[in-house]
This record gives sequence, structure tokens and C-alpha cells, in this order.
Amino acid sequence: MKAIYIRVSTSEQNTDRQKINTEDCKIYEDKISGIIPFNERLQAKKLIKDISNGLVDEVEVSNLNRLGRNMKDIISTIDFFNEKKVNLFVKDLNINSLDGERKQSQAFFFTFFNHGDGFRNAT
Repeated sequence: MKAIYIRVSTSEQNTDRQKINTEDCKIYEDKISGIIPFNERLQAKKLIKDISNGLVDEVEVSNLNRLGRNMKDIISTIDFFNEKKVNLFVKDLNINSLDGERKQSQAFFFTFFNHGDGFRNAT
């Protein structure tokens, strides 16, 4: 099953722009700061559980900063997805984290690190 993870920082923000082409997808939506680690967010916890139970094989985000604002946390989240053979599709970059053989895509790796300037360094 394909999942779409949506995050905005406050309950006042609108998530509609992240909900384009969501038919036949399960949506996990958090309204929480990106500074909060991915695995501590309510809907992200549900997504992690569904991935662990083998219910999700692809996660789409509109851009990488929806996963978080801390590079260390984002890398940890992507590592978890890769370990579970779950593809991460980053919509604004039009790139997948895994290739057709479910191995980490080299293109994703290089793109990820070239677009990391919008993230806080891990402390």
C-alpha cells in the first residue's frame, strides 16, 4: 500500500497543497513542528507501525522537510524505510529512495545531500 505523509507545523496551516493525487493512498497527517523527531509524532508513529506490520511499501512526501528539520532524524527515518524495503518518493524532487531492486538509489543519495541546506544540523 502507498502512504502519503503530510506535516505542517501548526494547526492553523492548511494541508491541501500536500493532498494532490491521494486516491488509493492512506494519508498520515501531523500538525506538529518539524523539530519534533519523526518517531515521536502521533501519525508518524502509526505509519511506523503499519510499515513494521508490512502494510506499507511506499511513502510519499511533498518535500524532504516534511520528514523533519533535523538532518540526523531525517537520515534515521530514511534508514528505517530502507531497512524495511519501503520506498520513499519525494514529490518536489521527483525521486525515489529505492531502485527497482529495492536497493538504495544512488541518485537519491546524491540529491538528498545536495538539498540538505534547509535542515538544522544534528546536535
